[in-house]
This record gives sequence, C-alpha cells and structure tokens, in this order.
Amino acid sequence: MAWRLREGTVVGVWFCLVYIGSNWLTSLRAAHEDLPSFALAADAHVPFVPEAIFIYLSATPALLSSLFILQDRSQIRSLSIVLSIEIAIAGIVYAVWPVAASQTPQGEVSAIFQFADNLNLTNNSFPSLHVALFTTAAVVMMVPGQKARNILLALWAASIAFSTLLTYQHSIADVLGGGVLAAGGVLLFHILQANSAKRLAAHLDEAPFG
Repeated sequence: MAWRLREGTVVGVWFCLVYIGSNWLTSLRAAHEDLPSFALAADAHVPFVPEAIFIYLSATPALLSSLFILQDRSQIRSLSIVLSIEIAIAGIVYAVWPVAASQTPQGEVSAIFQFADNLNLTNNSFPSLHVALFTTAAVVMMVPGQKARNILLALWAASIAFSTLLTYQHSIADVLGGGVLAAGGVLLFHILQANSAKRLAAHLDEAPFG
C-alpha cells in the first residue's frame, strides 16, 4: 500500500509544480502580448453543458484508482514515469508556446462548476492534460479478453474528452493534442514494460538453481 501511495504522491506533487508554474509563466506573457488561438470554426458550435463538469471531475479519482486496479508493481512504476513525462512535455509547451484560453462559460454556474473552473486555471490549454493523463491510464488499465471492462474504460475516456469541450475548459485542438500526447505515452509505457520483462528474464537466467 505504501509504495502505491508514494508513486501517486510523487506524480501528484510533480503535476502541481508544473501545472501551477507553467500557468504563472504564461500569465506573465499574456499580460504583455496577445496569445495565439487554436480555436477552430467547429468550436463555436459546441454547446455549453455545465452538468458535464461531473464527468470532467471524475478523471482525478479515476486516475487515483489506477494505483489499486493495476496489480503489477512494474506497471504502476511505468505508468508513473509515463504520466510524469507527459506532464513535463505539456508544461514545456504551456510555457514556451502558450495559446489563448478556450471559450469562457457564459451565465451563472454552480459552485461545483466554479470550483473546477478555478482549479483548471486559465493559461494551460494546449495540449489538454486532462485528456492525455486519463486516456493513457485508461488504455493501460485495459486487459486483453475483458471486453466489458475495456469498453467501459474507452467510453469513460471518451466522455471525459467530450466533457472538456462541453464545459468550455478546452478547445477541439486542445483535446486532439491531448490525444496525441496520450498515444505517445501508451507507446512509451509498452516500451518500458518490454524492457522490464527483458531485465527480469535476464535476472532469472543468471540466478543460480539447485
């Protein structure tokens, strides 16, 4: 249990440092220059559905659940490394190549929505870490042969991606960027797992028997 919590804590602290730090750096630039926008024409046709914020917020507990759903320690370690790298890449993009925030929610919203909107900060738009991190974790948690589980995870990941649009937290380009980051993360995860398996096999070959 302790090592699972340690892995989660390290990634969580790293996320806070990078996310808050990059937002602060971007806010300094935004105060003196107009940031470019990645908004597409299709973004203007996305409806505002504030109730989708509950799906949006489900990403955090879902990410935490991966610490306990995954049973193999090497998988959890590899996932922690991958998520940390995704956070670092996104942080660099946020700070070096910032873009204008997506659409602003209109009208009165609930306290829960306002809380989530404040947590999301303003300047960390492209790519969407919300999409990248949970999509990566969802794919990693899929198990060959467990169709119902895999469909549920896929639908959950898709719902979270759509919720970022429907709550005006991200634009379509942000979501696509998060998807690309997730694809790279999943590939890296499998590479790390393959290397881990090779190291284990080599260790077993060298271990004395009898």
